[in-house]
Amino acid sequence: RTFNVQITVEASDDGAEEKSYVVTVDDITDLVQAQRSSAWADVARRIAHEIKNPLTPIQLSAERIKRRYGKVITEDREVFDQCTDTIIRQVEDIGRMVDEFSAFARMPKPEMKALDLRESLREASFLVEVSRSDITFERVFGNE
Repeated sequence: RTFNVQITVEASDDGAEEKSYVVTVDDITDLVQAQRSSAWADVARRIAHEIKNPLTPIQLSAERIKRRYGKVITEDREVFDQCTDTIIRQVEDIGRMVDEFSAFARMPKPEMKALDLRESLREASFLVEVSRSDITFERVFGNE
């Protein structure tokens, strides 16, 4: 767990040596984890972008070499075809892996579903009401 602890010291107004202390402890574990996840997602996006940048020119060059020189090469033609096909296939495989890596970095798509707003308001106001017994709450919802 990660906690943020703050201590505030107040001297008394009458000049006495008495001091008041206010100590606040906030559990920021979820916040730190969210920041860490966001940072890793950003790193993943950047890495994916940098890897993908040279892939298209590499693939286009291999295809162009195969088209242009494939007819001219008579000796070791099979090796030439195998090598250019390997380059093209491997570039496509890397491209797919980068796409999957990029998908990991993206936030999941929101899941839209209908909810009862009155129930959400009841839950939220109940939590406040429980924590503030000095306040009387009156809830009025339409269509009930």
